[in-house]
Amino acid sequence: MKKKIVAMLLIACMSISAAACGKSEEPKEKVKTEAQKETKEKKEYQKIGVESAEAFDVLVKNSVGADITGITVKTTAQTEYPANMMKSGEVWKNGDMVELFYTPAHQMLLYTGHISSSCRGDG
Repeated sequence: MKKKIVAMLLIACMSISAAACGKSEEPKEKVKTEAQKETKEKKEYQKIGVESAEAFDVLVKNSVGADITGITVKTTAQTEYPANMMKSGEVWKNGDMVELFYTPAHQMLLYTGHISSSCRGDG
């Protein structure tokens, strides 16, 4: 009698565990809706520089406390900063994010940058 009860309990436990391991799928509509949300949430940022397959793509926030009117990036091997990457009249507003595209001339890993802003008087 004791063996029958133990056997019945084991069968019940295995049945419950087998039922709990069943695969449940989310409705396809819900999955599609989440994908649509992600697409809608992708934000377009102001672009600085030339977008290309070789370019570094960096998302940067202006936290200097003023609008930026010019930005340039150089390798440590360069002695002078190259031309402004921003178009004439283009402004990077304080607090805004931009997508910066930079293609290094000599594919070096160490860079220094220079930002000019209207409040500093050097731009």
